Amino acid sequence: MEAYTEPGTEFKTCELDYGNGKIKLGTMICFDRDFPESARILMLLSNE
Repeated sequence: MEAYTEPGTEFKTCELDYGNGKIKLGTMICFDRDFPESARILMLLSNE
């Protein structure tokens, strides 16, 4: 399956309206947890 994938070049967030308000949501895959910068970038994007 890895032959059909390619690495991403950016992190993205989206806004989720769950009825009681809105939140920004970003995701990481298991491999990203080894790199604290991934979480930091998503945190900064969610505060925009």
